[in-house]
Amino acid sequence: VIKMLDIRELRFQNDRMTQEELSKKSGISRQTIVRLEKGQAPSVDTAKKLSTVFTSIKWFEFLA
Repeated sequence: VIKMLDIRELRFQNDRMTQEELSKKSGISRQTIVRLEKGQAPSVDTAKKLSTVFTSIKWFEFLA
């Protein structure tokens, strides 16, 4: 299960993706990405958007 604090690690594992790059690829604002990396739980919609970028992770795993 992926914890929200691991989003930063996921970005680095994916060619050191910046928050801005993740924002553009996912459609999530950079400010939301910052909040997620600080531990805020994502909405279902945000989790689904993250899973379109990090395809090896199911959307519901971001909610755990």
